[in-house]
Amino acid sequence: MARVFGQDTEENRKERKSYQVLFGLMNTDIWSFLGRDNHDHGVDYSFEYIENGEFRGYRILAQIKGSKVTKISNNEVVFDLPVKTANYAVGSSQPFILFFVNLLTECAYYLPLQDYFIANPDKMDALEKNTSTIRVFIPLNNTIEDPELVAVAKSQYSFDEEHGLRKTR
Repeated sequence: MARVFGQDTEENRKERKSYQVLFGLMNTDIWSFLGRDNHDHGVDYSFEYIENGEFRGYRILAQIKGSKVTKISNNEVVFDLPVKTANYAVGSSQPFILFFVNLLTECAYYLPLQDYFIANPDKMDALEKNTSTIRVFIPLNNTIEDPELVAVAKSQYSFDEEHGLRKTR
């Protein structure tokens, strides 16, 4: 019987290129990269912020997406996020960020998903519907060099049916 091997695909190559671009933009003096586990909940990597040379537990969970085609409208990247990833993000107490990498320009943008859904309650309501994706908008000024990324790493969230999603730190 002939053996069957996994095949490299365009999607795999695009994913690897997205990681390569994003990691190249991250300052390794202040960010430590932690690989994903074998459970695919939408978390590709986590990044821990190193504050004054110390690991203090400030982490962000990350979904990393890349494309050679970038839809831009009103100074925002338009992205169709899988609802299952959005629901996982909303239920996480750690900050969960969508990183989008433009593979042509090698620019990366980020969207703190919990903050996005807190600011857009209509989108939060849409997560309860049975759809496969939800359209989100990533500001073009949310780049990896943005110091706000550190502030996001220091955030913490809570979600329950009574109070919904809220930022606790």
